[in-house]
Amino acid sequence: MKIDSVIRVKGKVQIYNTKGELLTEADNLEVDTGLNIIVNLLNNNPAFTGLNYFAFGTGATAPTSGDTSLGAETFRDVFTNSDTGTNTFIATLFVLASNCSIHIKEAGLFGNGATAVANSGTLFSRALIDYDNSALQNDLVFSWTATFTAV
Repeated sequence: MKIDSVIRVKGKVQIYNTKGELLTEADNLEVDTGLNIIVNLLNNNPAFTGLNYFAFGTGATAPTSGDTSLGAETFRDVFTNSDTGTNTFIATLFVLASNCSIHIKEAGLFGNGATAVANSGTLFSRALIDYDNSALQNDLVFSWTATFTAV
């Protein structure tokens, strides 16, 4: 008897103001290098570490499964908070307006050796998102949700 099982990862990135109002949201793509992180963590490979950095930038090229970095990263920081729920991982990042005074067009999650240096570590997922904060109008809260389902 053959049993097939497929796991789907569905991601969404959202940007909120500090009042909790949703400003914009977008689906994201878990890239090949991100899936490799999962495979190695399942294998308990000590050379691999989990996700810890959230980054955004101004690149506008559509994500592809072969991406290894953002197109034009401008800011990154460690998660403000991360948590898990039933089949769900959620990472959040609070950013002062003075640190995100750009037209944000892309976002990504990094891990496995990621540091404060742009594009360091391994890209897990990438999204195109559209929010213009260049007038310094909002401190922002980024929320990234990855939901795992069997199909």
